[in-house]
Amino acid sequence: MRLSLEASDLKSYLRTQLRFHFPVAENAFAGFDEVVDEALRRLATCFRDVVLPGYRKNGEPFFNHLHADQNASFYYFCANSAYRMGLLELASLFFLFNKMQNGLVCMYDTALPDVFLLIHTVGTVLGKASYGSNFVAYQNVTVGTESGRQPAIGDGVVIYGGSMILGGTSLGSGSVVSANSTVIDDSVPADHIAIGRSPQLLIKARRRDFMQQYWEPVSR
Repeated sequence: MRLSLEASDLKSYLRTQLRFHFPVAENAFAGFDEVVDEALRRLATCFRDVVLPGYRKNGEPFFNHLHADQNASFYYFCANSAYRMGLLELASLFFLFNKMQNGLVCMYDTALPDVFLLIHTVGTVLGKASYGSNFVAYQNVTVGTESGRQPAIGDGVVIYGGSMILGGTSLGSGSVVSANSTVIDDSVPADHIAIGRSPQLLIKARRRDFMQQYWEPVSR
């Protein structure tokens, strides 16, 4: 994967940002380099087949540290990688920085899939749920538990801006949630579109392939 900054410069930039915003003891950065290296490996997989402008350079995946949506995904991978390594203070720093910088609330222990896209990110809350591969979430989307029940989201699901997915909701693979919809303890079949609010949710068969606007066909 190509980078807008050399890896060493990117690490220096991140350290400076985190230290400036969150004064902490030096031991909070234990394992920092390993976490960033792992996050970049995961980011390369995530961006590998993306066809949106700015995600490729000379035919290769490209990470631009000044691209907000790309940053949000990268900081999630940093936070989650630190969590996986047992570095909870560092995981918290990356989570908080992502929240502050990109308006994204996605805790470091939330298990997003290997391949996903976050678009615009501001006001988006991705809570505990089962997330399928090639998941797409736009701005001001909320996914979360309700009365202890968690959503189950299939592969290739797109959730448009302002929508809420809560409780024991099931979104079948290839389903789409239209803008400003609310789905609570409801079921959307595979390859269908959900419009409106539960329990009066309108569900229609999907007529086109939404995935082709985000990824090369090999990803699906």
